[in-house]
Order: sequence, then C-alpha cells, then structure tokens
Amino acid sequence: MNRLTLTAISAVLLAAGCGSPSGTDWKERLFPPPVATQLVRVESDRPDDRREALQAIAADSGARRLPSVVKVFCIVAKSDKDPMVRSAAVRGLAVMEGEGVVTTLGAVVTHDESPYVRMDSCRAIGQQKDTGAAAPLMEVLCGDRMADVRVAAAEALRNFKDKAALKEKV
Repeated sequence: MNRLTLTAISAVLLAAGCGSPSGTDWKERLFPPPVATQLVRVESDRPDDRREALQAIAADSGARRLPSVVKVFCIVAKSDKDPMVRSAAVRGLAVMEGEGVVTTLGAVVTHDESPYVRMDSCRAIGQQKDTGAAAPLMEVLCGDRMADVRVAAAEALRNFKDKAALKEKV
C-alpha cells in the first residue's frame, strides 16, 4: 500500500474514534446499541449515563414512536433527581407524540424546581404546538419567578399557529 492510502485509512479510523482512550467508542458510533440497551442505561446510578441514554433514544426516530418509550420519558421528566437528566427527557418529549406528553410537559413547566428544566419544557411545548398546553404556559408567563423562564414561555406561545384557538383556551 502506498503512503497516501495508509494516511487516508488512519484518518478515517481516527474520525471513527479508534484513537480514543476507551477503545469502544468507535463500535458505538458505527454500530449503535439497540433501544433496549439504552433503556437499561436509563436506570443507571450515574446521571451522565442516564442523560446520554435518553439523548440516544430521542435521536432514534423509530424508538420515539413507541408508547413504552414515551412513558419512560414522561416518568423521567417528572421524577429524576438530576436536573440535567430531567432536561434531557423534556427535550426528548419535544419530538415525541403520544399519550401524556403534553400533560407531562405542562406539569414540568409549572412544578419543576430547576429553571433550566422549566425553560426546556416551555420550548418543548412550543414545538408540540398543542393548544391544550397554552394554559400552563400562560401560568408560567404570569407567575414564574425567573425572567428567563417567562421569556421562554412567551416564545413558546408565539409558536402556536392558531391564535384564535389559543385565545379560546386561555
């Protein structure tokens, strides 16, 4: 083999993560683990593992459609003790449809202790564009103690297309 070919192969292997310290990163990049494996990681003791698993599941368009996955995201968004994990679950719910998504986001936006999670929940509701979620956003807009959360609620309300239906719900 000539030197140019070896250099090109080395560059591809490095880009795939073969030069990483763990040595298994390239396998996960080329062959992502199945959703079941990621769901097991959601139960990990380490918050970073839970967050990364939620992000990987949310990126899988097939997994997002599964009702059981939607339920897991709803539970994690409401009950995980780490705000970064709750935030990842909320961002995942933004691209999901199903039973309980809008009600979960509404509960999180009004009751979560972390302003970052509440802001992400406002954005997620804005992506859902369900007029049924306007009431929690209005509650946040009028009464949240953090200005950034109120701004996120206003921006989410602006995303709703049917302004007449929005006024009717509020």
